[in-house]
Amino acid sequence: MRNKDHDSRVLVMAPVGQDARAIAQLLTNRGLSTRICGDAAECCTEVSAGAGALLLTEEALEMEQGLEVLDALRMQPAWS
Repeated sequence: MRNKDHDSRVLVMAPVGQDARAIAQLLTNRGLSTRICGDAAECCTEVSAGAGALLLTEEALEMEQGLEVLDALRMQPAWS
């Protein structure tokens, strides 16, 4: 069974500099629950655990492992 708190989180994958931390802080200040993904494997695990949204920067998609994240998203049910 999926955790309702996980289903409302915004996952952030932004591997350059302090981008992830800045984005997460901005969203948290707006009342959203966030989780920074340190790498593609962690992001895939967190997507499977449930999330309301996934915020990826262009740099995250350009990483070799970025395609793993896209594959994890493709495996989600159509309604998600």
